[in-house]
Amino acid sequence: MDSIFVSIASYQDSEIFPTVDDLFKRATYPQRIYAGVFLQDTDLVFKNFKKHFNNQNIKTLHVLPQDAEGPGWARNIIMKKLFNNEDYFLL
Repeated sequence: MDSIFVSIASYQDSEIFPTVDDLFKRATYPQRIYAGVFLQDTDLVFKNFKKHFNNQNIKTLHVLPQDAEGPGWARNIIMKKLFNNEDYFLL
């Protein structure tokens, strides 16, 4: 059964919650979806995200916005730290 990794580098994105909700709700086989989300946002948003998405298929990283170094930097970290050799890689 093929697995799909979805890389999401989020910089203070007000739509991150509905985006991740929709990712799993629309999937025919949500158990095959793995998301790597790098939140570049406040501590409160990160805590709420972790609480809202209590799902073993979602791995998260977090930095404060002032410590962010751009989308390429975030995507590189996601690839190195959250990607686990799933069959497909989307971003």
